[in-house]
Amino acid sequence: MTRKSVLAASVVAFAFALPTMAAQAAVPTAITGGVSGVSYSSAILLGSVGPSGQETNFVFQYGPTRAYGSQTPLSPAGTGTNTIRVSQPITGLQALTRYHYRIVASSAAGTTKGRDRTFTTPEI
Repeated sequence: MTRKSVLAASVVAFAFALPTMAAQAAVPTAITGGVSGVSYSSAILLGSVGPSGQETNFVFQYGPTRAYGSQTPLSPAGTGTNTIRVSQPITGLQALTRYHYRIVASSAAGTTKGRDRTFTTPEI
């Protein structure tokens, strides 16, 4: 095989691989937001999810350490291409306790974890 034919074969192989690479779906985005309605035993966790055109679900993980230990029920974020705001209430918290939390979004394309954030529950 000549150098020219090897180059031509490489170009053809790349041209066939290109549609496959372009067809790969983007993983969803997940942005941990703030928290609202914090009481001694409950709070509402806020965040944003970008489904990137794929059927996407999300949860919030939370707990007294970065190991979390608890999570909200799996919830749908849809299949859109725009980022949406989401929230989930959590209950059963302890008074005067610092909690870590983050959002996690998953689709067939992969999983994205939002950054860790914290809040502290007030006293009773």
